[in-house]
Amino acid sequence: MAGNVNGQELSLSEAESKALSYVNENLLQPPFVAELESSEDVGDLYKVTLSVAGQTVDSFLTKDGNLFFPQGFETDGSLTETGSADLVEVSLDDDAVKGDANAPVTIVEFSDYECPFCGKYVQETYPSIVSEYINTGKVKYVFRDFPLDFHLNAQKAAEAAECAGDQDQYWEMHDYLFANQDYLAVDNLKGYAKDLGLDLAEFNDCLDSGKFADEVAADLLDGQAYGVSGTPAFFINGKLVSGALPFAAFKEEIDAALANVGKTVEVQIDEVAEEIDLVEEETSDLVLPVEEVVEEPVVEDVVEVKMVPLTAKKWMFGPNKIVVGKNDVVQLNIIPQGLQFTLAIPGFGVEQEVTGATMVEFTANKVGTFEFKCSSCEDWRGMTGTLVVE
Repeated sequence: MAGNVNGQELSLSEAESKALSYVNENLLQPPFVAELESSEDVGDLYKVTLSVAGQTVDSFLTKDGNLFFPQGFETDGSLTETGSADLVEVSLDDDAVKGDANAPVTIVEFSDYECPFCGKYVQETYPSIVSEYINTGKVKYVFRDFPLDFHLNAQKAAEAAECAGDQDQYWEMHDYLFANQDYLAVDNLKGYAKDLGLDLAEFNDCLDSGKFADEVAADLLDGQAYGVSGTPAFFINGKLVSGALPFAAFKEEIDAALANVGKTVEVQIDEVAEEIDLVEEETSDLVLPVEEVVEEPVVEDVVEVKMVPLTAKKWMFGPNKIVVGKNDVVQLNIIPQGLQFTLAIPGFGVEQEVTGATMVEFTANKVGTFEFKCSSCEDWRGMTGTLVVE
């Protein structure tokens, strides 16, 4: 979202106008149109409440207009604020799991593949959660379906992901669907299965028969029972967090959950220590053999992996700006839409053909601003993007 070029604060009416324009032009598709319900100054932010198809959407805008955080659709008129909910014991059912099954923190997401706010979260926040918490073994991530009634393609899209999961490609389809939210008709879904190299006969039979329709419906009912009123919604070790919040908000909640797990472990260690003291008293007269001291091996620093979904259309990338850290291992999960091309990142010696869903991996070992582009396209098409290494 373009901010105020003069660096001055927006007025409340200007914030209303920006929020309405952004949602209607970037997040909603016809026939849906957002209308202003109310607005207020809430300290460092403006809160703008919009009405969309009978649902209310609370969104927050920084006063300089540079950052915009739309929340999820609600169905009961009450927004669950981060930090205010009681802990809920959420079933994982038999849904897809990403990460270490024994990770100390579990995040359960209830989402809708056609929801624009869910797509915003997947593009802007989810990759950082994957690289910082899932790939490092701190978080186990579970995706559960919550297709909203007014998203006509959401149910079948959810079933398509489950059908892909039957062939061990759930998360690949998950990423593909969110990268192509504007194209989720059944024919599109079958095309994505082909792009992913799935057994088409098996996939098409699964999708056409509605094999997972009841599974998706069960997720929706469970979500409603747990208090989910809109998408996206997350349970972080049982704590409900609603909306397409920025990564900083998730980081705060996940770190707090990790700290709480640590406190529990400390209590258990103290209890064990008391038992050890009793045993030591009983065995203090025993002479034990002295073992040779063996130096512990040096554990190298964990390599940071930055996973970035990247769509490629004629003739543009989405997103067209990627920010990573120095020495990150960058994984570009490229999803082309009706395009075969060669991706090049000259600054890192990358050049790779893309004919379907493709992962391009490289190490961002130097700081600076670099170009990524379609090197097989005519220059005048301007199919380029910017990679920033901090």
